[in-house]
Amino acid sequence: MRENLRKANLVTMEMGQRARNFAWNTAERVAAKLKEDEGNWVEEGLKYVVAIVVGALMLQGLCSIFKVDLLANIKKGIDDLFNYKF
Repeated sequence: MRENLRKANLVTMEMGQRARNFAWNTAERVAAKLKEDEGNWVEEGLKYVVAIVVGALMLQGLCSIFKVDLLANIKKGIDDLFNYKF
């Protein structure tokens, strides 16, 4: 039984060491990324905003073409919540 407890303790210590190493490596990568000064963060942000807007427009267009109400079940559920009778 002591041998099993010792093995469990070793495994736990090894997992803790791996977690610390992962956290440290991640912190180093983030710090290195933050030190980079390429100056293209505006372009990146604009790219993401444009992608979101285009995606929303495409989704709205598909809903209009197929006359589909994607959130019908959610709307019904919310209406049922607010029309609750005691």
